[in-house]
Amino acid sequence: MYYFSAEKYDYATTNMKEAGEGKFCPFCNSRIEYEYYQYSHIGKFKCPNCNYGDNQIYKLATNIDLKNRKFDVDGITYNIKFNSIYNIYNFLAVITCTSLYSIDTEIVKKALSTFVLNNGRLEELTIQGIPTIINLAKNPTGSNVSLRILNEDDDEKELLFVLNDNVADGHDVSWIWDINFDSLNNVKRIVTSRNSCL
Repeated sequence: MYYFSAEKYDYATTNMKEAGEGKFCPFCNSRIEYEYYQYSHIGKFKCPNCNYGDNQIYKLATNIDLKNRKFDVDGITYNIKFNSIYNIYNFLAVITCTSLYSIDTEIVKKALSTFVLNNGRLEELTIQGIPTIINLAKNPTGSNVSLRILNEDDDEKELLFVLNDNVADGHDVSWIWDINFDSLNNVKRIVTSRNSCL
């Protein structure tokens, strides 16, 4: 078993601020103790009873700089096009797998530095000269991470929140109650809309 992790980044918290799972150990049912939360229930934790979570880390992300979109692993700097902590974990999974298969680090660096999403997942575009980010979220964690990205950006901004309860995304949208809108800052206007089959 190979584990990867990310050191505490600037916006990590010592208390859970969002909806999350992982409160109890899956092996002995004891309550897990967290040193910090990166987002939701992702962070540094350990079970006080059986030490679940106290694992040897194979790949660790350090010097996480989301503003300049880069991080280090094993002294190597990776430049990326994303400014969210959850993507650091995604890229760490890639780095772990490619390392195990001895794929050249320069190939991995190039792939990560050029990788973009164009499917509404943190898609960046310009609308009438205004920089815009579109992010599709289908659960509280995805939504809360989107709001974190807003909060971690000091520039003034506007938020358009569109709720869709069509068949493709599911009619039960009760999960929106677990979105942490209370933490918003630097947002001068919020516009809401609904796309419904009703």
